Amino acid sequence: MPHEIPIWEAWLDIHEHDYDTYEYDVRVGESITPPPDVDANIATMAVDLAKKRIDVVAWLNNKPTIIEIKDYAGLTAIGQLVSYPLLFIKEFPESLPPDIKLIASRLLPDVAYILTTYEIPFEIIKPAPISK
Repeated sequence: MPHEIPIWEAWLDIHEHDYDTYEYDVRVGESITPPPDVDANIATMAVDLAKKRIDVVAWLNNKPTIIEIKDYAGLTAIGQLVSYPLLFIKEFPESLPPDIKLIASRLLPDVAYILTTYEIPFEIIKPAPISK
């Protein structure tokens, strides 16, 4: 999302060399079956958009890390971080099991407690203010 880009860029300024490569908007999970009368281009787009979207998969020595980026992280982020590794392995069974990480500029109340309890790594990143 556009408002998450400055958070990601600020994180990359610090950690870009922590990983070998990065993949963006990685699609996983099941999709829909469009009706047969839908235009082929629209059907292809609909199938792609109906899948779940991992923000970033970072790779280090063939080991993936699923990174979710949020401006204001809540329980949805936790659900994504718990679900995406399962769908990733289902989609890419030849891959090593992925690690997970949350990068956010802020957390809703109780989220840090839940992340810590479930041992989900997270980092709070404050992007530079946008000059006008």
